[in-house]
Amino acid sequence: MPAGKILVVDDEQIIRNLFSKTLGREGYEVVTAKEGDEALKLFAKDTFNLAIMDIKLPGGVDGVKLLKQFKETDPDIEGMIITGWASLESAIEALKNGASEYLTKPFDRIEDVVRVINRLVEKQKLTVKNKQLQEEIKRQRDELERRAFELGILYDVSEAISYTLDYKQLFELIMDSLSKVIDYDICASFILTEKGGSLVVKAAKAVTKDFVGEVKKNVIEAFSSLSGQTINEEDISVSLEDIPRPGKEEKAPARVKSFFNVPLIVKDKVVGMLNVSSFRKDAFSLTSIRIIYTISYQAAIAVERLRSIIAAEKSKMESMVESMTEGVVMIDERGRMVILNPQARQMLGFGLDKEISIFALSNLDKIFQECQDKKKLVTKEILIPQEKKVLQCNVSPVKGDEEGKIIGMVAILRDITKEKEVDRMKTEFISTVSHELRTPLTTIKEFVSILLDEIPGNINKDQKEYLTIVKGNTDRLVRLIVNLLDISRIETGRVKLKRVLVNPVTLVKDVILSMGVEANKKKIKLETFFEPTLPDLYIDPDRITQVFTNLIGNAIKFTPEGGRITVELKDRKKEVVASVADTGIGISPENLDKVFNRFQQIDRVDGPGAKGTGLGLSISKALVEMHKGRIWAESEPGKGSKFIFTLPRSKFRRKMVNIQ
Repeated sequence: MPAGKILVVDDEQIIRNLFSKTLGREGYEVVTAKEGDEALKLFAKDTFNLAIMDIKLPGGVDGVKLLKQFKETDPDIEGMIITGWASLESAIEALKNGASEYLTKPFDRIEDVVRVINRLVEKQKLTVKNKQLQEEIKRQRDELERRAFELGILYDVSEAISYTLDYKQLFELIMDSLSKVIDYDICASFILTEKGGSLVVKAAKAVTKDFVGEVKKNVIEAFSSLSGQTINEEDISVSLEDIPRPGKEEKAPARVKSFFNVPLIVKDKVVGMLNVSSFRKDAFSLTSIRIIYTISYQAAIAVERLRSIIAAEKSKMESMVESMTEGVVMIDERGRMVILNPQARQMLGFGLDKEISIFALSNLDKIFQECQDKKKLVTKEILIPQEKKVLQCNVSPVKGDEEGKIIGMVAILRDITKEKEVDRMKTEFISTVSHELRTPLTTIKEFVSILLDEIPGNINKDQKEYLTIVKGNTDRLVRLIVNLLDISRIETGRVKLKRVLVNPVTLVKDVILSMGVEANKKKIKLETFFEPTLPDLYIDPDRITQVFTNLIGNAIKFTPEGGRITVELKDRKKEVVASVADTGIGISPENLDKVFNRFQQIDRVDGPGAKGTGLGLSISKALVEMHKGRIWAESEPGKGSKFIFTLPRSKFRRKMVNIQ
């Protein structure tokens, strides 16, 4: 291998021969030219370490200008000017244009010239080597930075699996990471799921709906081709992440001109697809494609781990659901059966191996529909005639993400047949005992009244006090028995409403008049508010009087002296809303749902004070519901309570008007 390559340009043959022979012995490869144009042609074809040029050359190009052109093409080449017409001006000009040495002819000692040439060639080699090293260092630094960035992205992807069990969130992170290294217009990820597939699309620039549709088509076709599975488009849930839409004056391309699909492979099976698309032709380089492959490989690992975690969690959940004593029925957002555990099958009268669709669950269909409409918990009782069972059914919506999107509904079934039977027996027992107690208590009450009226003879002060206590407690027992009988008759369906057209204002005024004495004893002010447009109601006046009596009576009991009770009647489109509000002790939030339970006495303390049977509100609720109305309570401890109930507007009146 030659020590270097040298170009000698001189119009004197003797000089060219001198350098050829002398430098040839030193191991150099020497190429000669006698004028500038010839030298330029040789320089264009080859690379030289050193160019030796005479200043004065034939052809109109002198050595200094020639060196300048060489330097413009190859800045690393060393230049040496030789001349027989040396001057200070020409030396300065030569150095300014890149010459490293300026020698005069003839040479005193050729050995000295050779030493200069050796030094210049070595310098050029070192310069080139240093430049190559710098370029290599820069290349390696850029490569390391790129690799570090890729590793950072891969680390982010691998970290995602540790805090999410959601494919959508995982692929959003991947697509965000890709956007930092690849100039795509749309990135899409597709993952195969049990329900079909999930497609997440993210756009970096404004795109049209047709552009998004073409990307979706490309991804699905690529997946179907590689996996051999046909996916119906209606079985694919599509999530469009912040797709920018073009403005009125902005025109966004509608066609995909370049795209790249990379499969996600788990255990030699294609489970998904990663896609980058652009409206620019040849938008993705080999480096970009390599990065996509690297990230898709990491994504596939993450998906495999995610699937394992989900499978394990699903197995735990299935085991837990299978072992539950309650029946569990779950459907997805499209009404397809997801879970039907053995207990639910048994309760609903289905065999363990029978295929069941949602259409077979006619008993649950209406409850699911009500839950879907209300978007909250719905509790109903359903009768299964063939199994002679009564089930309590609690249906709740299942929310899938932080935005609260409903992805299905779950029903928890509990067999309450025995409880219903025990309840029926208890009701019959209470009814029987109440009937048996009522007659002797009535007799006791009458005879105590006779004694107090001193019909048999005079009684002293102490005897009158004792008899008054007996009468008061007897009255209380009679009220309790009457309430028990009412509850029993209502629950067994023996109470029949005797509906007539009633003016609700008159009814309320009569109740307030009858309870005025009791309110006055505690200096409680009874106030009323009646809207002027109130219609007559088709109701049972005795039963609604009972409701108002119970509510106002409770308000008097639990309102301290000097308080206020307000009774209101308001007209609404389809119903009349009645309310009884007091300034009493109030009810704690945790007890509001319990106030209508039988024998429930909320926040009652032992000793003297307001007492009751705990049946009044339960009876009131039953009577209001028999009228197709609703009843509820609102309260804040220390600020009083408000009981509200509704009564439907009279349809009877409308029918009468139509007949007339």
